[in-house]
Amino acid sequence: MASGGRRPGSGRKKEPLKMVSVRIHEDTVKVLDTLSNDLGISKGKVIDHLVRWYMEDSVKEG
Repeated sequence: MASGGRRPGSGRKKEPLKMVSVRIHEDTVKVLDTLSNDLGISKGKVIDHLVRWYMEDSVKEG
């Protein structure tokens, strides 16, 4: 197996994300639009990636 690879089904099981409703500042929406267009993915996927990166960083620091 390649370095850093994972076997399917290994590790912690993903918990379903809870849907939340938040108010987003219009400047934040502009940033999300820009990232979405530049990366070619939906705004929801951009938010998903940002949340995952934040969670990974907080685990490393904590």
